Amino acid sequence: HIDTLTTMLSIAGNECPNSVWQMLITLIGQPASSPYRAVAVAKLYDSLQEDANQSGLVKAAIWSLGEFANLIVSPNHLHPEGKEICEEDVLDLLENVRKMHSATTEIKGMILNAYLKLSTRFQSVESQEKLKMLVGVFKSSMTLELQARSVEYASILDPNFS
Repeated sequence: HIDTLTTMLSIAGNECPNSVWQMLITLIGQPASSPYRAVAVAKLYDSLQEDANQSGLVKAAIWSLGEFANLIVSPNHLHPEGKEICEEDVLDLLENVRKMHSATTEIKGMILNAYLKLSTRFQSVESQEKLKMLVGVFKSSMTLELQARSVEYASILDPNFS
């Protein structure tokens, strides 16, 4: 099912109802899917790199990367096709999607949430610093909700937060 839904979103993600990408992330998140989770996240990562214009695919990929990107980044884990993906690659992909003209407020909000989640999953100092910077970008957003969330998340990422 996961593979079929991912393919469907890759081909017609703009035409599929929200329930399709929501069903996909539900399936990926279920405990029974844990043996296949890394493969599913890697496929979504690859699909997002190839085409970030299918909104359903974009939403499913952003959520999956926020939750499970640590399963596909090196050195601990390898992409199922043998590619090496580093933490910076994931952050760069999410940043590229954020900068796209087609990135809606909803997508930007999902990216901001993914940044916060990744701050607990990515351990390198470089990634932590980059995540703080990426969260800070939203402080000047024209959307009040994104501004407020950015300020809150920046406080959480502050080492003096208690």
